[in-house]
Amino acid sequence: MKKVIVIIVILAVLVGVGFLFWNNGHKNTGSQFSVEEVSRGTVQAVVTATGELKAVTAVDVGSEVSGTIEKIFVEYNSEVKKGQLLAQINPETLQAQVDKAKANLSKSQSSYENAQANLKNSQAAVRKAQAELTSQEAAAVQAKIDVDNCKANCDSARSGIQSAQAALDKAAAEYANDKINYERSKSLYEQDLIARSECDNAYTSMVSSEAGVNSAKAGLESSYASLRSNEAKYNSALVNLGGANAKVEAARIQIESAQRQAEASEASVKGAKADVEQAKANLNSAEVDLGKTKITSPIDGVVLNIEVSEGQTVAAQYQAPKLFELAQNLNDMQVEATVDEADIGQIKAGNKATFTVDAWSDREFTGTVREVRKSATTTNNVVTFPVIIDTDNPDMCLMPGMTATIDIHTVSHENVLTVSSTALRFKPDKDVEIIDRIKPKKDSKPEDHHRDGEFQGPPPAREESLSSNERYVYIEDPRAPGALMRVKVKVGLADGSRTEVASENLNEGDKVVTGKIDPAAAAAAASKKNNRRRRGPGPF
Repeated sequence: MKKVIVIIVILAVLVGVGFLFWNNGHKNTGSQFSVEEVSRGTVQAVVTATGELKAVTAVDVGSEVSGTIEKIFVEYNSEVKKGQLLAQINPETLQAQVDKAKANLSKSQSSYENAQANLKNSQAAVRKAQAELTSQEAAAVQAKIDVDNCKANCDSARSGIQSAQAALDKAAAEYANDKINYERSKSLYEQDLIARSECDNAYTSMVSSEAGVNSAKAGLESSYASLRSNEAKYNSALVNLGGANAKVEAARIQIESAQRQAEASEASVKGAKADVEQAKANLNSAEVDLGKTKITSPIDGVVLNIEVSEGQTVAAQYQAPKLFELAQNLNDMQVEATVDEADIGQIKAGNKATFTVDAWSDREFTGTVREVRKSATTTNNVVTFPVIIDTDNPDMCLMPGMTATIDIHTVSHENVLTVSSTALRFKPDKDVEIIDRIKPKKDSKPEDHHRDGEFQGPPPAREESLSSNERYVYIEDPRAPGALMRVKVKVGLADGSRTEVASENLNEGDKVVTGKIDPAAAAAAASKKNNRRRRGPGPF
């Protein structure tokens, strides 16, 4: 029994001692406000946004030709090299088009060769016609010379006739005179008036003159014969000249015809050559289309998605259907963040960023802003801008498509006074006495000062107007419980929980008011805590 009494006494003493300690530790000081200390540290401005993880280089691989997927050579998450075969489209239709294009090319080349041969023949005909024209022109020139010579001969023959006629007239006159002389001499000789020799001489002269007349007549006849011969030659030469000129004109016409034929042949060659080029282009196009039935990887990367299956028909009439989605390198990722227009002006390339993803909620990833794009997007009247953040993914835990919650660190101020952002939002009740806290003047008396060097000025008559970067914080008045001292501060950067402030009337270590304590709630909390402390290990 004594042992039980001793135990009860010891428990009573312990409970009493515990109550004393609890009462001393939680003695009501009369404070109505919760406070936090002013501290010195670093404030980092942060812009919060959401975004989506993407591969730095993602490529959609499509098909430019229609057909049936004959074979797929890769699977999801397969690593591929540039140029590696991903899928094969049935090539039969396009192979037939290639064969047809080759046949058309052969036909066009044959037509081109024939056109070239015709052009050569036409050009040879032109050269032959030109040679014929040259020959006929030379013949015409010679015929003209012959005409001129014959005309000259005719003129010479006419001159000979005139000379022969004059000679005949002279010979006839001489003959008539000699005949008269002979007849007179004969008469005189018969009368024995002259000698016989004189009569014979007169006879001889008459006979000689008669011979001269006959010779002159023969010469005249010869001149007429020569004229007639030359006139015949002249007429023949004129005929030859006319024929030569006609042949020249015919040769010229033949040249024009040959030239037109050559021009037509040249045009045919050009047309045939164009047909060959067109056939080559058609063949090349058909071969390119045939090559496109082999779907290859344009990059070294990883297969993220396969949008088709074997046996499926793809149609590429209007746009290339998407077959595969590839990512080039998942070791380097990017976050495409969506930033509100109110915050976009703070963000610059090079800003550091941190983010989390739902799949790894206990990890924080880092990155760097690479680009602030100017292409705005409006959704439900909210304007946002894309910001690209580069990040590393060495352990491959980040995947394209993940949603990221991002903090972009823009401006940092170090070694500055900071207060809880709640203190800047605190507004005292109207019945709380407010005084301004200011530094004591150098010539002020000690009795003008509060304890700890704080000066109590008169209560403000009315609220002062504050600029956009000014706020009030409040400190409990140590000499007047329930009263507050007001301090005007200039605010700077804020990181969400703490805000940079500057004021000559605020010091590191000061405790600023962050809110008002509810006495009933505080008492209930203290009672609950007290009950927990009084509860022993078991019933008495």
